[in-house]
Amino acid sequence: MNGKRLFVYMSPFLFLVCTDASVKMAHAQLQPSSSIITAHPKLERYVLNKAEIQRVRKGVLGLLKQPETARIRQITAVKDRGVVTVCGYLTAKNFSNKYEGYAPFIGTLFARGFVTTGVALGENADVVTRTCKESVFD
Repeated sequence: MNGKRLFVYMSPFLFLVCTDASVKMAHAQLQPSSSIITAHPKLERYVLNKAEIQRVRKGVLGLLKQPETARIRQITAVKDRGVVTVCGYLTAKNFSNKYEGYAPFIGTLFARGFVTTGVALGENADVVTRTCKESVFD
């Protein structure tokens, strides 16, 4: 690529491709403008039925080493251009056999299942928490 780096980030809401030039632009100082900036319209709330909730639970529990200890709450979904994105809160016992608190999770619901795309742990914590809070839980 002639010495240019290319970064790609994907999530249910974002598809971003950056080169060195666009990364430098992102760090530039913003100047006041008289133009009106409009926020992204709110996504359509989607009400999950019992079968869909079960698919979400099954998909999330499939990630855990001790799924029998898991607790899931506040499963909420939005729909955008036919894609159903789901957020909720998850906790499970750690290796000390204690619950550490609920962490947000996010994923995509499909006709045959649910794919978890992130849990607010480690490096993903800020991105998952912010995406769920701004796009799904609001």
